[in-house]
Amino acid sequence: MAREALRSEAARLILLDRVPLRQEAENEDVRTVDLRDAAAVESALPEPTAFSTWAG
Repeated sequence: MAREALRSEAARLILLDRVPLRQEAENEDVRTVDLRDAAAVESALPEPTAFSTWAG
């Protein structure tokens, strides 16, 4: 349910999980990473840009 709501709101949705997920929409970017490994999670995310909502 949350995934569907986010998908309709975002131009690009990056999904990280420890188990393989299936891409369900064109704007989803699915990546499998060990969520306990902070470095792996950080490297799976794109570099923030001035247009990113999480950029400071």
